[in-house]
Amino acid sequence: YDLDVDPVLPSLLPWLAPDAVVVVERRTRGPAPAWPGGLDPVRTRKYGEATLHYAVARQGAGA
Repeated sequence: YDLDVDPVLPSLLPWLAPDAVVVVERRTRGPAPAWPGGLDPVRTRKYGEATLHYAVARQGAGA
């Protein structure tokens, strides 16, 4: 939970197919991910102390 993945998220874009789903797990009390351009947040699901944040890659985001 304590790993800051926000700096890594932009580096995923070249590897993602259009409509690929990216999931980030964080502490429920922590901040939501800072999704880069090319990843659109679509859903957040809370499970006790963990929250899953989902985003979908836009068409052409990896180009």
